[in-house]
Amino acid sequence: MDSTAELFRRQGYNGTGVKQIVAAAAAPFGSIYHFFPGGKEQLGAEVIRSSGAMYMQLFAEVVRDAPDALTAVGDFFDGAAETLRETDYADACPVATVALEVASTNEPLRIATADVFESWIAAAGAYFEHAGVEPAR
Repeated sequence: MDSTAELFRRQGYNGTGVKQIVAAAAAPFGSIYHFFPGGKEQLGAEVIRSSGAMYMQLFAEVVRDAPDALTAVGDFFDGAAETLRETDYADACPVATVALEVASTNEPLRIATADVFESWIAAAGAYFEHAGVEPAR
């Protein structure tokens, strides 16, 4: 799934073919359909959820190491900006890339991206509440 996430970050969902996924994973072609009977769409939803969990873990690590909420936010976005610069702006967030591309045309992927975004909003809200940041009114 890691190689699929990388392809989605760089090419998007529609720009990534099953043959590319299989080649990048160095896996037999039939293994995709063995593990993901729903094909590329099912794999895509799982990659979105897995990537979302990975970014959630990254957020937790960044905020854990920051002395305050303002520094945490700055550090998180500085890290994202650094990754974009280092990859010549080709290595973006696989969740956002897929969401922007297929949210209005693919319901299972829209649901997967919405679930991830909702989990991020909840986690960030809980962090800021714990850090003493007053909610917007």
